[in-house]
Amino acid sequence: MRIYPNRLRLIDIYSFLKANFKTTTLMITICDKGYANTFKLFYRLSHMERYSNFVAFVMDKEGFDLLSKEGYPVFYYKNDLLSQSEASRSTRMWTSSAFNKMVLKLCVIRDLLLLKYSVLYMDSDVILFKDPLPALQHYTQYDFVAQRDDEICAGFMFIQPTRASYTMITVATTLMYMRRIMDQDAIITYTKKKGRVNYTFLPSTQFMSGRDYAITHQFADDHCPSDANIISYHNNYVIHESNKLYRWREQGLFTDDHGYYARDPAGYVLLDLLPNNYLTAFNVLAELVNRLNRTLILPTVACPRGVNRTRCNICSIDDTCCYNFQRMIHFRFRARQILQDKRAPAALLEEYKNGPTFSYAMSQTGAPYVKENTVRTSGADEE
Repeated sequence: MRIYPNRLRLIDIYSFLKANFKTTTLMITICDKGYANTFKLFYRLSHMERYSNFVAFVMDKEGFDLLSKEGYPVFYYKNDLLSQSEASRSTRMWTSSAFNKMVLKLCVIRDLLLLKYSVLYMDSDVILFKDPLPALQHYTQYDFVAQRDDEICAGFMFIQPTRASYTMITVATTLMYMRRIMDQDAIITYTKKKGRVNYTFLPSTQFMSGRDYAITHQFADDHCPSDANIISYHNNYVIHESNKLYRWREQGLFTDDHGYYARDPAGYVLLDLLPNNYLTAFNVLAELVNRLNRTLILPTVACPRGVNRTRCNICSIDDTCCYNFQRMIHFRFRARQILQDKRAPAALLEEYKNGPTFSYAMSQTGAPYVKENTVRTSGADEE
């Protein structure tokens, strides 16, 4: 018999769950030190303190110690797959670090199914607007149900402890290694063959993907009559933690301060209208912001096809565009939401309401110039 001293034993999970939970239906997510801030935001925005059956499985000791000390319901999923270095930084998709974390995610679900627990797995970029379990109880006849993206979304699944679901998760883990694919692709691949597992999709009007939610919610004042029916919103179809936080802030869901609304002594640049030639416009705008050495109020853009809004936040262009632009301006920006927040600097709000509008242009050398020391710009005219 092989003994792996750096791995968790199934009896350890069983003992923890029996000692802390009276139910056999668990709400879970996974986390590590590098994702701790996003997890804490998820916990607060979704009011997870209301759910006595929630636990976060933490993949590293430092992350576990941090969250446990702060009183979060966590369990250390001891493993020898993820290094502390990998666990201590935010992970980009399609990297070896992300791959290892997704393998561990399936291992957690596999172990819980083996122990006969029903599992609601949620990524930490999900927001719950109301308790999902009453609605999910209508689907217990299936091996699992999932949020609908283009296909199955592995970031929001309600899985029953059946032989078929256990086999699916186990084989999906193997497929990840065999084909070097991520967990969601592995699950989709497994379910392509009919009869293997009995599953269905959750209604998209209640359990919304980031794409579906963004069709009617780009900014904080975007509302529609069907909002009362929404149970969850998954902030996917956008990549990078910085992008996700920006989109939540524009949507009015994330309003933390921590100095965010403090006045920048150097001033601001506000672009009212971003031209349709996004690539050129972003490059010109980045040059302008960096040369003026001011904080940019992120612009609005024309909405993509299918989004019924007047203007959209810049995450709607593509899933990484916003992050790349943030990096170009050295992350010196504020979401447009600041203009509707009373905590914003009074001088900024006054300029936005009554201040003059200036224009900028491109010189023959390719560098932008501004006729006056502008706070606000109205677009780009090329010469």
